[in-house]
Amino acid sequence: MKNKYDIPERIRWYHTLWELRDKEFRTIYLAGKRRQMRIFWKYESHLVYERVIMGFAVATGLFLLCNTNLALALFRMPTEDVNELLKQDVWRKYKNEVNERKDQASKMLEDSSYIHDKNKPLST
Repeated sequence: MKNKYDIPERIRWYHTLWELRDKEFRTIYLAGKRRQMRIFWKYESHLVYERVIMGFAVATGLFLLCNTNLALALFRMPTEDVNELLKQDVWRKYKNEVNERKDQASKMLEDSSYIHDKNKPLST
């Protein structure tokens, strides 16, 4: 006859569930499981902490990446019309910033030429 612990895990679990009906076995089994859990938590809780912290770090990174405009621009759904991409809010925002800088640069250029013309002596 085979030892009852030499059988596959699934069938062994069925045997355990069947034996859990007995109150004495149930108390011994649960006490053993609690002891194993306390020992695990005492000596290997750092593994749990590592996984939780890494999970939070990865989730934070993904959250920040998915909320940036650059990510929205890069990881877009493919479209057939290229001009449709330029109508998106992400590109519109950058285009407005470029236009504002161009306007500011042209205004500064006009002001500097006006000052230059004003300081230049009149030619007669």
